[in-house]
Amino acid sequence: MVHVLVDADQPVGFHTLHWNGRNARGKQVSSGIYLYQIEDGTFVDTRKMLLIKQHLVASRQVVKRPMRTLFIGDIHGCAQEFQRLLDVLNYHADRDRLFLVGDAFTKGPDPVGVWTLIQATDARMVMGNHDAKLLELLMQHHEGVSVDFISLTKQHTIDEILPISDAIMPWLEALPLWIEEDLFLLVHAGINPEKGFEGTSREEFLAIRTWPPTGDLYGARWYDAYSADNKLIIYGHDAPGGLVYKRRKDRSPYVIGLDTGCVYGRQLSAYILEEDRIVQVNKR
Repeated sequence: MVHVLVDADQPVGFHTLHWNGRNARGKQVSSGIYLYQIEDGTFVDTRKMLLIKQHLVASRQVVKRPMRTLFIGDIHGCAQEFQRLLDVLNYHADRDRLFLVGDAFTKGPDPVGVWTLIQATDARMVMGNHDAKLLELLMQHHEGVSVDFISLTKQHTIDEILPISDAIMPWLEALPLWIEEDLFLLVHAGINPEKGFEGTSREEFLAIRTWPPTGDLYGARWYDAYSADNKLIIYGHDAPGGLVYKRRKDRSPYVIGLDTGCVYGRQLSAYILEEDRIVQVNKR
């Protein structure tokens, strides 16, 4: 039983009842077919009633921002610049996907701040050579292995990261050497231009710079031998080479290098894929 409208003696004559569509507890019932019953002594009459509720729905216009794919170069512990770059990009977690080229923590002043921002943005990252070294040092520390020599910048990073090492070590271990989608290939340092990324070694993914390999900071780069017929490749690692932006004849990019030496007092750079645009902030 939904509700009893009248349960009392009524005078002889015609009577009208109104039901507001609520049950005995005052709660609005759903639309549908209901049975109502009239009883008077031995007289009982049951009939059907159709209840249709009219809803006044307040509509609002939802403005969907177009999805963007963002790439940020080597951060190297520069959390302040990382945050400023996100602000300049007008980053929105519900709209933007964020990718990092690796080498996020070492050398700079605030590796923990960088880690906090990575977690807050759910950024995806490929492993860099400094990330691999950081993981190695953290594992040695956890295993009680002594390290003969470590630079002051690496020691600072280790000291800062150790309190959160239980969280960051599994994350570092799970980092891929590359991320590939239909429109781009993301790596840290580059690929072997002769063998392609399928034939590129782990060491080349992490640290390739010149081609043919010389082990030097300067000289012809691997991307000089990278064909414009290939997919757009985005990388970091090469601060001496600076910002690299190579275009095909149709003006579409096929090589973008984003390590612009923020930790050395220069810029932190980002690339917006859908807008084909570089955004930078200066080191403070």
